Amino acid sequence: MSQRLAPLLRFAVVIACLWPAAVAAQIDTGTIVGRVQDPTGAVLPGVTVTATREGTGVAATTVTNDSGEFVFPGLRIGTYAVSAELRGFKKSNYEAVRVTFDPTTTSYRR
Repeated sequence: MSQRLAPLLRFAVVIACLWPAAVAAQIDTGTIVGRVQDPTGAVLPGVTVTATREGTGVAATTVTNDSGEFVFPGLRIGTYAVSAELRGFKKSNYEAVRVTFDPTTTSYRR
């Protein structure tokens, strides 16, 4: 093998060996996204949304933006209970929300 190609080949082999580890590290999380609406379809900003991982009780909380949208990025794969609360409205609960390794797994509309 020529002296010029040897360093390139070693670099390619190192990258090829590290690639599976990098890919595996990225597939253990997913995202829950959604929009909170009232019964008339109007969006609701300022809603507190909580995603709680079943079995561990680990919770993440966010607040909907001006468009009523929320995002929970980087959630561990598993099953979640999701709740939405806003003063003056009945609390909404969603059980058994599955997060998989898809880039975005669930969208809520209500």
